[in-house]
Parts: sequence; structure tokens; C-alpha cells
Amino acid sequence: MKAKAFVVDTNVLVLANGRDTTEKQLRCQLASIEALEEVRQHLAVIDNLGCILSEYQRYCNFSSQLGMGDEFFKYLFQHQADEHSCEQVVLTPLDKDCKSFKEFPNTEELQKFDPSDKKFVAVALQSIHKPPILNATDSDWQAFSTALNKQGILVQEICEAL
Repeated sequence: MKAKAFVVDTNVLVLANGRDTTEKQLRCQLASIEALEEVRQHLAVIDNLGCILSEYQRYCNFSSQLGMGDEFFKYLFQHQADEHSCEQVVLTPLDKDCKSFKEFPNTEELQKFDPSDKKFVAVALQSIHKPPILNATDSDWQAFSTALNKQGILVQEICEAL
């Protein structure tokens, strides 16, 4: 039986922190916090190269006033080797910047896909759990949803219906 697992776009952590949240974004912030709590109850899927954690680290921190995104990052960092909390998938980098991977689909439809998000797609494709990618605010995911669906990737929009 496959465990319930998720790949989490960085924007979910940023929004959960709520540092620059407008009143309109409060419901989305709450939805992001709830999504991160659900991931903690199941599995987070990350890469063996540290690309995802490195990106999280650019937007989150371990100390001072921690937001919920920071708390999730800290938890994930501390539990990255725990197979009950994380699945680490092996990626083959094609560059040093975590923007190109052998595992990313080489299709015409995805040629203009955001290079900084390719790691999330590659990780989802390599996972034995076939997890959805959680997104809060990045419109690029929706623009490529048809092409991603053809590859077996489901993007779960946290804030779309709010």
C-alpha cells in the first residue's frame, strides 16, 4: 500500500509564514498551514541532492520568531533521513543550480516550464508514492497543468477555491 505523500512548493511555506500577508491572503495562509500540517502527518518527498531544502532555506529560518513555514522547514530538515517522515528520491542533475534534471520530462509542452520548479516535478515523478505537488500562489503550475497531467503529475492548488 502506498503511503500518502506530498511534494511542497516553496510558496506554501512562504505563505504559511504570513510575514507579508494581506487581509485577502489570510484564508490562503490558513489553508497553507493546514496543508503543511497534513504533510507532517504523512510523508514529504524531497531530493537526495538537497535542492528542495536549499530553496526552502532561502525563504525560511531556524531561529527567532518562527512562522509555520519556518517550523515545517525546521521539522523537515531535522527529519529528512527518517523514512517515516520523508522520502528522499534520487535525482540526476544536469547543472549545478538545481534547475535541470535527467528525470524532468523532455517534452515540447514543458520546454518553457520554470526552471526553478523543475526539481519539484522531477521529485514527484521519481517518488514511489506518486505524490501531488502542493501549490499556494504560483500561477505557472496552472498554466502547465495539462502538460503535467499527461506526465502523471497532479498539482493540488491550496488557495484556488478560496
